[in-house]
Amino acid sequence: MSIKTTTKNYNNALKPTQKAGGLAWALCLSGKDNFFMKLQYRWIDEKDIDFHSIFSDSIQHVDFSSENKNKSLFENIMKKQTCIKEQNKLAQFFTPADVSLFTAYNLLKDFDCIKNCIFDPCIGYGSLLISSGIVLATKYGLKNEELLNKLYGSEISESVYFNAINNIINGLSEWINGIDKELAIKILSDNIKNTDFLMTDIPKNSYIIANPPYKEDKQSKYKNLWIPFMEKIVTSNNTDSFGVIIPVSICSAKRTKNIRDIILKKFGLVLATHHEIRPRPLFKHIDQRISIFIATKKKTLNKYNTTGFLTYKSGDRYKIWDIDTVELDYNLCSEVFPKVSKNDIDFYYYQQLYGFPIKNISDGELIKIWVRTTGRYKLLAQYKRPDKITSKWKEIEIPNKRAINIISAFNNGEAIRWWKIFGDGRDISLTNFMNNFKVLS
Repeated sequence: MSIKTTTKNYNNALKPTQKAGGLAWALCLSGKDNFFMKLQYRWIDEKDIDFHSIFSDSIQHVDFSSENKNKSLFENIMKKQTCIKEQNKLAQFFTPADVSLFTAYNLLKDFDCIKNCIFDPCIGYGSLLISSGIVLATKYGLKNEELLNKLYGSEISESVYFNAINNIINGLSEWINGIDKELAIKILSDNIKNTDFLMTDIPKNSYIIANPPYKEDKQSKYKNLWIPFMEKIVTSNNTDSFGVIIPVSICSAKRTKNIRDIILKKFGLVLATHHEIRPRPLFKHIDQRISIFIATKKKTLNKYNTTGFLTYKSGDRYKIWDIDTVELDYNLCSEVFPKVSKNDIDFYYYQQLYGFPIKNISDGELIKIWVRTTGRYKLLAQYKRPDKITSKWKEIEIPNKRAINIISAFNNGEAIRWWKIFGDGRDISLTNFMNNFKVLS
């Protein structure tokens, strides 16, 4: 395990009865001796003790809904939509507290408190602006008017908008108690507009933080609402940096290729973490693979820092925040933004630089095989016709040696390994696989 502790390693931090892990022992620990307080995440500056404490508590709150000194704060960050009908219409879902805090902290590491502002294009109930305010307060010491005057945004729903203003004030109450509520309301009402983001301007020198609406719309030009949000964010000259929580298809889908191209051209440093839906999804009850994508304008670097798909079980959500990234040059990211763990780096370089394309194997007579292009943990390829044929089964006729290589790749796990690095973790495209998967020549 690569998580560091401030005193002892993981095994020594737990008593023998605690090593069974999970909810039982976690709920038994409390105060500053709590195991979670001992974790020191490498992306949190050692000086930011107050933020570290809040973030550690947020993980427990999300995973266990446990009691802690920051419970009321997290309830503000995780405020749920009260109108289910409007929530579904506008595709609004609250962001878990630890996700909000992780995104805000990593986005704001190089924030200029004089020059920059924070802008959320779809504030919902304000979770990301609250988390951003916490970072500004705990890391940079901003308070009261100075703090609130850095928070900007827009919200399309009138009822959500007015609730969000109050929620942000409640969530940041510890750091704005030097001003009265009327002034706080005026500042936020001036900075945050009740309007459609796609019809409004982004403020100059903005650090944009967003969980854009995710809603399929087959009649729309874009098919999904988050795509025009992202296009506006990356093309605006007023965007200095952005941190977004979006579907993992940002990394590989053809329809988002233009967004990736603009990011590579305009933003010189990217951090991307990727989250599986099993055993547990990042967003409770939301079966959508998610990427947390943070980009800054450091043009001379041209570095892409990434993870593979991160997973967790009940009781150990803290593990997904021990971010250990792989750094790649932009010239290896021209087609897709790969999802690479350190365990996969050799396989990744082989696929990118050295292997022989499977499509070029033409030895042997033509034979038929069956390939199942989806599966939770395992894809299938076989010679035998399946007993039950669904739309996920594809029959293909190919040269015998190519068939041998395909069946081997599907059965030994290399196909699903490739699929997770270069695809979206959902249905595999056989055409894409044939054109790009590589084997020993």
